[in-house]
Formats: sequence, C-alpha cells, structure tokens
Amino acid sequence: RTHPNIPPSHVQHVSPSSKVVAMAFIFNPTLKEMADINVVLPLYYTGLERFAMVTIDGDDETEHKFELTRDYKITIKLLMPARSFHYIVIRKVDATVLTQ
Repeated sequence: RTHPNIPPSHVQHVSPSSKVVAMAFIFNPTLKEMADINVVLPLYYTGLERFAMVTIDGDDETEHKFELTRDYKITIKLLMPARSFHYIVIRKVDATVLTQ
C-alpha cells in the first residue's frame, strides 16, 4: 500500500551521443490524481547547452522547445491521474528550430 502523499517517482536515462539524449519515465503510484505537478529534469549529462526538444508520451506533433536553466534543468508541468505514468523523450534541437 502506498502513502497518499507520495510524490510521483521518476527514472531518467541519458545518452549524450545520440539524437535522443534523454528519456524519463514518471509514475504516480498513488490512488489520487496529482494536478499540475512540476517535474524537474536535470540535463547536465546530456551535453545540451541551451535548448531541448521535448515530447511527452510519444506525441511528436506536440514537441516543445524548452530553454535550459543555468544549472542545466528543465521543468515540465504534468497532470498525473492515479496509478498512471508518462514518458518524456528529450532530443537535441535541430538547427532550423533554433531560428524560429
């Protein structure tokens, strides 16, 4: 049995030499919906310097560009239904996206 106030858990994998430089899995183990949680992902070891392209749950049509903070992190706001999970894919930014 899980405690009702446990925050979502997450695991992150980093691969700086590939186009997909990181992937994170976020899981809400509780029986309670968590609305508008902020998931902070450290991206220092990805090799990214300023921007990251982020896709949530494989929806490539809603890929978003995030600017990294000075300490190489991004914050993603999520809605986490009870006993649910999201996966986040982080890619290098294509040069054409940087000019937009």
